Amino acid sequence: SYIHQAFVQNYLSGVLTEKEFLNSIGWGGDNFQLYKEQMWQAKDSGGTVIALNMPRTVTKEISKKGLGSISPESQKLMPPDFELGNDLYKQRFLELLGGHGGHAFLENMFAAQSTWDDTMAWQATGFMSAHLTEVMVVIVGNFHVLYDGGLPDRIRARGYSAVKTVTHVDLEDVKKDSNILLPDPTYGILSDWVWLSSY
Repeated sequence: SYIHQAFVQNYLSGVLTEKEFLNSIGWGGDNFQLYKEQMWQAKDSGGTVIALNMPRTVTKEISKKGLGSISPESQKLMPPDFELGNDLYKQRFLELLGGHGGHAFLENMFAAQSTWDDTMAWQATGFMSAHLTEVMVVIVGNFHVLYDGGLPDRIRARGYSAVKTVTHVDLEDVKKDSNILLPDPTYGILSDWVWLSSY
């Protein structure tokens, strides 16, 4: 999460071992090896690795209690001028969960999802504002960027229009659904670029 940026820098500079780094940030997500190579590739090519996410404790709190009931400590970590994702993004999110708007659980889940997106957008645009000649690549799950919703939408809302998305599509998925690469009648194009590959 973005509050752990100093630990990221200390790990990549050799001050912290991998075990110390993971303990320091309370790593409890997916296998770190899935992310490690991406971090070191950026570092070894002369780039900077930036932590963008909201702490998971905050998004969990939002998903359980809703935005209006989170603690003052969590509130302090929220992005300034926070906004929920747009209507089409919400529709797609609710479709994924098999529900409709209005149910408190689903509304809270969407608020947590939107918090991920807007926090990443806030942190990314903050970095870009201080590094105007650089290109920033954000590696994030497909759902956050498909159909220009979520993260790219929030980055644009925060003042950066030059946003392009790249989405990975498995060739097996294309074989199962030949329409997957065509514009969706509701959501539009999948992505600016599509990277096709097979696992």
